[in-house]
Amino acid sequence: MRGLPLLLAGLVLGACADSKVATLVQRPDAFDGVRFRSSLSVAKEDRQAFVVQVPKASRSLDGAREAGRHRGVEYCIGLYGNSKITWVNDGPDAEAAKLQIADDTLIFEGRCKGWQ
Repeated sequence: MRGLPLLLAGLVLGACADSKVATLVQRPDAFDGVRFRSSLSVAKEDRQAFVVQVPKASRSLDGAREAGRHRGVEYCIGLYGNSKITWVNDGPDAEAAKLQIADDTLIFEGRCKGWQ
């Protein structure tokens, strides 16, 4: 019974939450208004190095860049507790002409900086 007021207060506050905030929390894969399903692969011999792929990049090149950056940052934070990345060829910040795109998939290579 003592926890009932706290439970009710939580329900009331939850009902008042802004729907945009709830959407952002539930959908971290939406960038520039577009949902991207990015993937990240890591070599077994060097876990700091990774490759991010963002399919259907033509839907929003800016959004695809940010989805790729987000995936890399998420990985490095999980591995080392920080978001420091050394990107190959400037990664998401590269000029459009220097981006690596194959079959409408944006590809970034990066390396977590680790505990430095």
